[in-house]
Amino acid sequence: MKKALFILSFIAVGFVSCDKSDDNTTDSQSKLVGKWKVTSHTYSATVNNQPIPDEDIDLGNINGTVFEFKANNQMSVTLLDEDTNQWVTTQGTYVYNPSENKITTTQTEPGTTNTYTEVMYIRDLNATVFNFRMTQEETEGTNVYKLVLDANCTKQ
Repeated sequence: MKKALFILSFIAVGFVSCDKSDDNTTDSQSKLVGKWKVTSHTYSATVNNQPIPDEDIDLGNINGTVFEFKANNQMSVTLLDEDTNQWVTTQGTYVYNPSENKITTTQTEPGTTNTYTEVMYIRDLNATVFNFRMTQEETEGTNVYKLVLDANCTKQ
């Protein structure tokens, strides 16, 4: 379950929309459009507010992941599937809210019709850098799993 929780955190990434009449929004979205490769990341993971030992978490497939945001609010995420050791691309849509510095994404879980939504909180966005934080929380029985990921990306 933990593995699925963490993998889903990175498969699901957002879609952006903006009001074309708002120049600041258009300028901000134009900075986002393109391919962004994760070059480094940090994270914290807990169960019931207790840290999960690093050896129980494998986020090695995050570096190298590529997020592509398109001007038409379509997006894709290409990441390394740990089970097959193959690069896999998922498609989705995104909504970009520059006034709140966030991107809300909606994607379909691979091989299913299940959709999910996640939020990327932008920490830095310019012509060459896109850094964000994602937080995911999931309850399973009496356990509450939480992951906070800070990812640093460069424009490709």
